[in-house]
Amino acid sequence: MKSPLLLLPFLILPLCAQENPKGGENPPTAEKPAKELVDFIRYTEKDQGAMLETAIRTYSNPDGVVVDLVGVVHIADASYYKKLNNQLSGYDAVLYELVGDPAALKAPQNAKDNPLRGIQKMAGQLLKLSFQLDHIDYSKPNFIHADLSAERFAELQKEKGESLMSLFSRAMKMQDSGKLGIDKKDMEMDLSQILAGLSSAGGPDSLKIVMAKVFDKAESMVDSFEGDDEKNGTVLLTERNKVVSAKLQESIKDGKKHLAIFYGAGHLSGLDVLIRDLKFESKGEQWLAAWTMKLPAKK
Repeated sequence: MKSPLLLLPFLILPLCAQENPKGGENPPTAEKPAKELVDFIRYTEKDQGAMLETAIRTYSNPDGVVVDLVGVVHIADASYYKKLNNQLSGYDAVLYELVGDPAALKAPQNAKDNPLRGIQKMAGQLLKLSFQLDHIDYSKPNFIHADLSAERFAELQKEKGESLMSLFSRAMKMQDSGKLGIDKKDMEMDLSQILAGLSSAGGPDSLKIVMAKVFDKAESMVDSFEGDDEKNGTVLLTERNKVVSAKLQESIKDGKKHLAIFYGAGHLSGLDVLIRDLKFESKGEQWLAAWTMKLPAKK
């Protein structure tokens, strides 16, 4: 039996915070029509194979301040995180995501303590991918926490009636109604196909390709979650993006001239809007391969 929703919970992995405070269970109600969005995550195919890529987009303002929006997925090839570590070492400030206390990055946690982190690590093991927190060096002096505290996150979720499970449920309902912008054929994979992919000589590449094609639609999915105004935006994205914007302006006032915003790729189309509102203009882009896969042999 095929299940077009079987892989849907994994779609939200590149969008989520590293912590997972509990909140209410009622999903947000607003839905926005699709619109053209700036791309920060994409699936590509070339002769040598397939890739899931994330973008680094550069912006500058009239005062000579340069900001890079550095997208990331939370499970990826180890070589991808090595490149990101090198990239992030060159900024005056790196504004990074983490709902909760930054000290949690140094404290070992298991799946019972943090279910979301457990899911991410499990997915990484199944797909033979590495986990972000095991590879990114957050101890660098230029790293600045730019996210909600766990307490504030929980308060805002309660106010909005939002939780991770309510967002999963909402995504499933939207996909069934065709409002999520993802072709069900791209998500159809039954259990036998998944097991075959994971146990094949080529590894789990067939499963990763299916998931990468879904991740390619991340911006449209995120936009579908967010409402038309600040009241309807989710805590997971809209409210946290406001914190980033405030921290960016504070860092610029402190004299920082070359900054990075290092966040899940799903946040960055919203942050692109916020940064343009601060009189920054786009100046260029580069793409990093987060996943590399072999394409199946043509029949």
